[in-house]
Amino acid sequence: MSKHKDHGPGVRFPPPIVPVISILTGVGLQYAYSLLISVPFLTLFGAAFLFSAALLILLSVMAFYQNKTSILPHRPDSALITSGLYKITRNPIYLAFVLLQAGTALVTQNGWILMFTPVTIIILNEKVIKKEEAYLTGLFGTKYHEYLLQVRRWL
Repeated sequence: MSKHKDHGPGVRFPPPIVPVISILTGVGLQYAYSLLISVPFLTLFGAAFLFSAALLILLSVMAFYQNKTSILPHRPDSALITSGLYKITRNPIYLAFVLLQAGTALVTQNGWILMFTPVTIIILNEKVIKKEEAYLTGLFGTKYHEYLLQVRRWL
């Protein structure tokens, strides 16, 4: 057994803060300089995105609970989840965050929030997902490497 304490993947901030900051920045910019998305039917897509995001989060939380491992990225993992949603995407929660942001943009018709969505994806990839992948590779070795080859990061 290793003598060092497992501190998880080393993510230094709660990942939900990324889309929250993007959304709030978009709201602030909308007041300063309106960038309206004036295509009414897009609000239906936005509502579908918001519903999908809620469902992804709910199913992901259930998977973590069923596998008795922490959902918090600053805590150690005790299980590798590869079933359910995790057969389709390695990051359903982060996908949900992106859908939440895009859905909010479409429902509120706020172009700024939509424009910040790629920034959210880049930050999640670089500052969260890559750290988690390195951590999980070290923790689960070949089993995780095989999983990486079978399931895409996003979709």
